[in-house]
Amino acid sequence: MKNLDFAFYHTTASIIHQYNHIQKVFNDGIEEEEVERKLKAIGIENNTLLSIYSIFDGNYPNPYFKLEYSSHGYLLSLDYAIDEYLTDYIFKQYNMFPIISSLRGDFVCLELAPKKVQSLLLFSPEGLILKPKRIYDDFTKFCRTIMKCYETGAYKIVNNELEVDVSKEFEISRNINLRSKYWKT
Repeated sequence: MKNLDFAFYHTTASIIHQYNHIQKVFNDGIEEEEVERKLKAIGIENNTLLSIYSIFDGNYPNPYFKLEYSSHGYLLSLDYAIDEYLTDYIFKQYNMFPIISSLRGDFVCLELAPKKVQSLLLFSPEGLILKPKRIYDDFTKFCRTIMKCYETGAYKIVNNELEVDVSKEFEISRNINLRSKYWKT
């Protein structure tokens, strides 16, 4: 298992283990070939997306249960994310792919630029962030941040809902994502 795969799998599996009553929250992964085929059909080749969706196919939509993955929303299924990507020109304009959504118009997106390190960007019309802004330095740091938030109690699942201690979340995120200006505000 590659480092990226391990980080994402470990983070999500730990959340499931900690809150074992929510196992049905995450959709099963998709065969890598199928993920690759669907992404290529819309002109995207990206190993990070391949890793994400071959491990878990998001948790929204899910017929059993709805639970936010982080304070920014739900981990989108591949088909839902593709629909969003094709529907809103902003994703192509800024060369990014939506992976998390608040379902109110806010998205955390993976930068698709062919760089060595791909940041995660926040696009939030609701929060008046109309030009995407780096929120996580890279996908591995995103996983570390989410994991640390659950480990320290910044994120807790209470009555099947995510509760967020915003000050703890900001402190953790700021310490892990040193290049992100978002957490410094």
